[in-house]
Amino acid sequence: MPEITEDTLKEIEAEYSKWGEYLNGGIGLLSFSFGLSCLGTPRPDLTGLLSLVFVLIFALYGQERFPKKLKELRKKELHGIDELTLLGFEKKYFGFMALVKNFPVYLIGWSFLGLVTLYGIAIESGWL
Repeated sequence: MPEITEDTLKEIEAEYSKWGEYLNGGIGLLSFSFGLSCLGTPRPDLTGLLSLVFVLIFALYGQERFPKKLKELRKKELHGIDELTLLGFEKKYFGFMALVKNFPVYLIGWSFLGLVTLYGIAIESGWL
């Protein structure tokens, strides 16, 4: 009997949806907000680094929200159609294009905070 059934896929998709809400609504918005806040400080490099550390801790804390069923399936040794189904699912939902398509706020937030930090470092070092 196959390990991955239709119910398993529905469960993973529901967990994935919650994971996406956390990344976009939590990490992405927090990162973007911190980036905007850092621009208004006299030392965007220092505040940006502190913000990056804080957001990283927040992101690590949120790893428990990653789809549990998917974690379980990754630990099992799957064969045949189950292995192909898991690989296809991971490509569909965790590939680079899926990241761009499904988690744009997350990407924009992290990128913006990182760029603000680099901008602050460039100003402090005299490059700009």
